[in-house]
Amino acid sequence: MREGRRPRVETSNGAIPMKRPDRRPAPAPPEPERLLRPAQVAPTLGVSLSTFERMLASGMFPPPDIRIGRATLWRSSTVQTWIITEAARQAGRVA
Repeated sequence: MREGRRPRVETSNGAIPMKRPDRRPAPAPPEPERLLRPAQVAPTLGVSLSTFERMLASGMFPPPDIRIGRATLWRSSTVQTWIITEAARQAGRVA
């Protein structure tokens, strides 16, 4: 037998054992998207909480993505998308 090779081993039922799985670590799961409360969204938009609530009531800002009990939550991607869209609209690029 050559050096460096392991001898062929059979189990008691005559089967050849399976190859060992890779020892590489599993890839990390993706980061969960951050959820923001109104008190966190308002400063991101650069407005007060009461102004944000008026924007929400008038339909200027999208409704919450998630409601848990009385808590209203927006995904950070929703807020960022709105900021980009609103900036483009104010610049006259989007009607």
